[in-house]
Amino acid sequence: MASTQKRIRDFHMAAIVTVLFCGYVSSCGPGPRLVSPRKYKKTSPFVLKQHVPNVSEYTLGASGQPDGPIKRGDPRFKDLVENHDSNVIFRDEERDGSDRIMSKRCKDKLEVLAIKVMNQWPGNPPEVPAVKVRVKEAWDDNLLHGETSLHYEGRAVDIATSDRDRSKLGTLARLAVEAGFDWVEYESHGHVHCSVQSDSAAAVQSGGCFNADGMIQLKNGDRKRMSELQIGDNVMSMRSDGAFEYSEVIAFMDRSD
Repeated sequence: MASTQKRIRDFHMAAIVTVLFCGYVSSCGPGPRLVSPRKYKKTSPFVLKQHVPNVSEYTLGASGQPDGPIKRGDPRFKDLVENHDSNVIFRDEERDGSDRIMSKRCKDKLEVLAIKVMNQWPGNPPEVPAVKVRVKEAWDDNLLHGETSLHYEGRAVDIATSDRDRSKLGTLARLAVEAGFDWVEYESHGHVHCSVQSDSAAAVQSGGCFNADGMIQLKNGDRKRMSELQIGDNVMSMRSDGAFEYSEVIAFMDRSD
């Protein structure tokens, strides 16, 4: 029994060390591209309080640690952008345009989601217009959220649908995951919370690709450099629920030796 427990502990330590050394394994993401950095099978809508990935919002495998609140007078404020996508509805209850302000990465993901939402619920023009994503909250400098909220950095949005149909929120959350948000939670009966990694994160700045010298763990126990990776290799990776598994390499979406 003691020996079995030791082997389990050793396995867990090996898995943790592998993830810390290799980073979060998910093709060429995250990055500032408009395609989703992860591929998820289409599954059922979220249930209330469900979040993906199944780890804390502030962990490396999700949106990461906060960088700190950004005020209008902060030098970092100039790095935020305004979203004027006509496919998105902004509540703008503050009447100061703050719900349009967000990080570049957040804007990119929201624009992808906007297209997905209209494709999901196309309506019947001109009588019934397509459903659009509705932003209820984005960047905020009124400190109305939790102390470490990513809303203060423009890295989070609370969203619903333009028709205010709450029965659509579970599907909306699933679409947000497919759009590439780094963390999505069906947070309340009124909205879905989505957040992204910081634009200053090294992975985002470099496009999200792995370094050629990075080491990877193979299913047979061997390790090799990323530059030596071949189609057909089975490498340790992380599922959307945070569990470890070995996944077969089937293609290189973007490779430069």
